[in-house]
Amino acid sequence: MAGLIPQSFVQDLVSRVDIIDVVQSRISLKKKGKDYWACCPFHGEKTPSFSVSQSKQFYKCFGCGVSGNVVSFVMEYDRIDFPTAIEALAERVGIEVPREQGSDPQAGLRQELYGILAEASTHFQNEIRGPDSGPAIAYLKKRGLSGETAKAFGIGYAPPGWDRLLNALGTSAKRVELLETGGMLIRKEGKSRDGREHYDRFRERLMFPIRDARGRVIGFGGRVLGNDEPKYLNSPETPVFHKGSELYGLFEAKQHKVSQTRMLLVEGYMDVVALAQAGIPNAVAALGTAATAAHFDTLFRYCPEVICCFDGDQAGRTAAWRALNHAIALQREGKQVRFLFLPEGEDPDSLVRQEGKEAFEQRVSEQSLALSDYLFRELESQCDMASLDGRARMAGLAKPIIAKASDPVFKALLEQTLNERIGLQVTAAPVAAPTPTPQRRPVQKPRPLTMTPMRTVIALLLQHPAFVDQIAVEQEPALSKLNGAEVLLRIVGSLRQQPGISTGALLSLFANEPYENSLHQLAGWEIQGDEAAHAKVFVDALKKLLIEANEATVDPEARLLEARMRAGLASAEEKARFIALLQKKS
Repeated sequence: MAGLIPQSFVQDLVSRVDIIDVVQSRISLKKKGKDYWACCPFHGEKTPSFSVSQSKQFYKCFGCGVSGNVVSFVMEYDRIDFPTAIEALAERVGIEVPREQGSDPQAGLRQELYGILAEASTHFQNEIRGPDSGPAIAYLKKRGLSGETAKAFGIGYAPPGWDRLLNALGTSAKRVELLETGGMLIRKEGKSRDGREHYDRFRERLMFPIRDARGRVIGFGGRVLGNDEPKYLNSPETPVFHKGSELYGLFEAKQHKVSQTRMLLVEGYMDVVALAQAGIPNAVAALGTAATAAHFDTLFRYCPEVICCFDGDQAGRTAAWRALNHAIALQREGKQVRFLFLPEGEDPDSLVRQEGKEAFEQRVSEQSLALSDYLFRELESQCDMASLDGRARMAGLAKPIIAKASDPVFKALLEQTLNERIGLQVTAAPVAAPTPTPQRRPVQKPRPLTMTPMRTVIALLLQHPAFVDQIAVEQEPALSKLNGAEVLLRIVGSLRQQPGISTGALLSLFANEPYENSLHQLAGWEIQGDEAAHAKVFVDALKKLLIEANEATVDPEARLLEARMRAGLASAEEKARFIALLQKKS
């Protein structure tokens, strides 16, 4: 079972991630003044009221009232829980999520595998510079790949031989075991004449290291250079490598800003590498399998549009159709899948070398088909649309696929288009824009908080962290006696320790705590006026808190006697008692 994520890590992660980049990878933002604006993704609206502040690392919708930091945005928009959101953000910036000790028994094994696989990658890169690398160098030159590109992708070489890697890295029984677990060695069946129990999995192959989104080597793809089969060989499933969910080139692609707008999903390693060399760095490839729902889900974390780029042959069309059947369930507002089919006999590698970057990018923009267009075009090609039977056949083929669409509006539009294509007139209520956006939980407008002096001070500290300088250290003991002081003093302590911390990072200190939502509301509280006006409100509220704190230290009996004296009702004995209480306090 996964352990708790340390609070200090969450705060550090929020400080590293730019909320603008994360939000912009999911919805379109426009800068207006110092902030960014969009129509709220959590409720239906026509006029943008959703604001994202880069300086505060905070978002707020002035329509429905939702607000928060980058973690809460990812949780709400992607419909995922807190740990999954942290994992997604950590993956984005390439760092490991730590867990409390003893919570994950396989964590140590995975770390050892990352280490041995990194060594294997270095070994293969050394081999491609060695004396036996002639076939590999000749192949790279034939495909037009430069040494710089090969280095960027860590391409290496496994020469002929059964034990090159075993001899280089298998220097102990423990390391041999790790190499086997990591998929680099195969255990021999029966007894061997040389007494060795393992041999290299990859031999006489150009080696492509497969990295996860954090840049760690998790497996390899090997392209044969001799007569062996298969042409491409991937690492087997291991504790760190799961072929159906990983994408070749994702780590490299996400380093480039263009990948925040769209990514190309291609079929092979060489397609990814050749496109990157041509100046198109936003391509990734499935690992010898058809694109899966997990692949699209991963890509949609980084960009709103995926272009499936397939060869024009039958195999390419078959792969595209399988991809459509997975993608249709994930397409929704702000997330789009398109399909591009290349001329017969061409792949992205050959075509980009033939026509160049600009022509290839123009082809992608102008010739790619929307998922719905590809769906109906493909089905119509299988049916005689001039006949009643043919149109009925199309309906029968289309309905099970359309049923996979999870977005209600997208599904309704597909059904409407199907009816139009087959000439079926159906009276139906018009499709309204979803409110809230389908695929996400309805976001309830938070109940307004009654603003007390304590809430006002906390709200303004969240919005203007520099205001902490107005609170003297010697005032803190008095403030500690008030209701809400625990939260206030935690915020004050964090601001003193980390000058310049953003609102978003400050809120991350209270993730998953009972008052997290209230603090999000306070951080988004609308206060009239500029920063100078806010400073005056803060000072006034702080004074009220200090008066309240001072009164909390006065003896209740003395407070009652003072009231009687002011009303002229106190006797001489009561006056004497009041003076005695004051002297006792001092």
